[in-house]
Amino acid sequence: MSLLQTKLKILVGQEIVVVMEDNRAFRGTLIEFDAETLVLRNVVEALPNNASGWEEPTSSTGIVQKVVTWQGVFSHENTNADIVKLKDVMIQTAHVLRIWEWSLKNVEKPSHVEMAGNSPVTMAGTRVTRKP
Repeated sequence: MSLLQTKLKILVGQEIVVVMEDNRAFRGTLIEFDAETLVLRNVVEALPNNASGWEEPTSSTGIVQKVVTWQGVFSHENTNADIVKLKDVMIQTAHVLRIWEWSLKNVEKPSHVEMAGNSPVTMAGTRVTRKP
């Protein structure tokens, strides 16, 4: 059993964060895994350029139909399509950069960052990097 599998074994049933090569992050409950795949349930996703935080990944149930005519190929989506939440997500471990347990027991305050107070120069709650 690899080091990754040994560490993941104790996290089955726990919520984890998986960061991918493209900096997308998925947070969900680890259901099962093997050497190549992770399966997460109740997943939310964070994109690198998304300032709003975690969102439920969704997909359209619509089927795109293509029609070939003498004027060219045209496509249109079924107008009865629904947007659905994805239940389980399977992730290939080859594309994973980092995995974290998502819990308060796996955190500590960073030594290089402090939160600004109510000074007129910075807004309250703003992260300020400490000078070494």
